Amino acid sequence: MGIDTYLDFYKINITQVGWLAVKSNGIADTEMIVCRSRIVVVVIGKAVLAAEIVRIPPVISRIDPICAVAGGIVIAGLETGAPEGIAVLSSCGSGAGSEGTTSAKSASDIVIETIMTRRSVRLYQPAAVGRDTMKTILECGINAPNGMNRQSWEIRVVDSPEFINGLTELYVKSNPRAAEDPSFKNMFRNAPTVVFIAHDPSYDMSAIDCGLLGENMILSAWSMGIGSCCLGGPVRFMKSPEAADYLKRLGFSEGYELLYCIGFGYPAESPAAKDRDASKVRFID
Repeated sequence: MGIDTYLDFYKINITQVGWLAVKSNGIADTEMIVCRSRIVVVVIGKAVLAAEIVRIPPVISRIDPICAVAGGIVIAGLETGAPEGIAVLSSCGSGAGSEGTTSAKSASDIVIETIMTRRSVRLYQPAAVGRDTMKTILECGINAPNGMNRQSWEIRVVDSPEFINGLTELYVKSNPRAAEDPSFKNMFRNAPTVVFIAHDPSYDMSAIDCGLLGENMILSAWSMGIGSCCLGGPVRFMKSPEAADYLKRLGFSEGYELLYCIGFGYPAESPAAKDRDASKVRFID
């Protein structure tokens, strides 16, 4: 059974899981399921490929002994000469040794889980988010609802260390206490990729549209194991005379103003949930 056939058989949506291309000696390109904070092991014939990645899809509940060794999702190749053959697809969980069962969450369950598990991340791995991945996140962003389809936003993506570090140096000169934090790396909560969002102040709903755009990006990123943090402080500094050159480099069209920015990156922390005040929500009869 091929990978695509297997996923289709168990009703696992490829967009729900995500893919990472891998290479091995003497073996053609293969595909690895991307998981959250776990280890993936792919066995293709006699070749073993392993990588630490960032998302574990909640799609399979089967428990298998090999899973305890891998610590995450396991795909094992059949010894039949078919390189894409799959013998095992397991997801680790509590209750090892329980009856093997297969289940898939509904699309609505997955969306709700993404929303409810999202956290603002302020500690990231050094590598910037790949541009192809960012293009997907940005496409989700610009497909957000917006007033009369005005699309009253402009977006700039910066993953250049030269830009981020240079701007941060200016920021530290004006705010020296910021660098006293031992975890401080840059002014964007240490994110290696930053998205700057500008709005059209001539349209009174533009800021709302830009907020919807940002939320789409944040949630789509989280669904792929990418953390984010919505930021206003850096924007205040970028509007100061000290940072004028960097603001100019973003090249926003005339009439557009920088509204806020979002830092993106692969999380190096797992923040706990913070309480929400449900009393502020009421139904009116």
